[in-house]
Amino acid sequence: MTHLDEFTLNEYLDGMLDAAAQAEAQAHLAVCGDCRAALAELQQLFTALAKVKELPLTADLSAQVLTEIAAEAEPETSAGWLRPLLLGQLLAAAAMLVWLWPVIGGWLQLAGTAVQTAVSQLQPIQFSLGTWLAGWGTAVLSQLQNARPALDLAANQWSLLLLLALALWLAGNRLLFINEQ
Repeated sequence: MTHLDEFTLNEYLDGMLDAAAQAEAQAHLAVCGDCRAALAELQQLFTALAKVKELPLTADLSAQVLTEIAAEAEPETSAGWLRPLLLGQLLAAAAMLVWLWPVIGGWLQLAGTAVQTAVSQLQPIQFSLGTWLAGWGTAVLSQLQNARPALDLAANQWSLLLLLALALWLAGNRLLFINEQ
């Protein structure tokens, strides 16, 4: 048997349920002693709260409340391991840049040659965009066919490299090594 939740009981007491939900709640309360007891407790609570007289506040608490809400919304992080992690990410990125520099240099050299070839084919007087694009595309393709840069790693090395990058990314974004409380 599904019992009425506290929200439904509150809405029932306030008379905020629509006709169908009100009839369903009344039918359930007629047969369920646990829900009747919970409803009675809520009625006693509301009666007790109605008897409490309101006192005026002598101080403005809004700044303190907002500060506490902000503190709960952003839990403190342990900066002790974040700084070495950031340093590790920077060192890993630098190492990868040094390791890949010959390949990147080759790509830059190819791009520079392609741009020089494209610029040398420009003729200011007889400029035709279609012919220029066709000549430039041909020059780029011929340069790429002559020397294609490639990273030749074994599959297990690629796997290790990708897993290391994933672990660093997860840790850097606080998705790994977090303390669930």
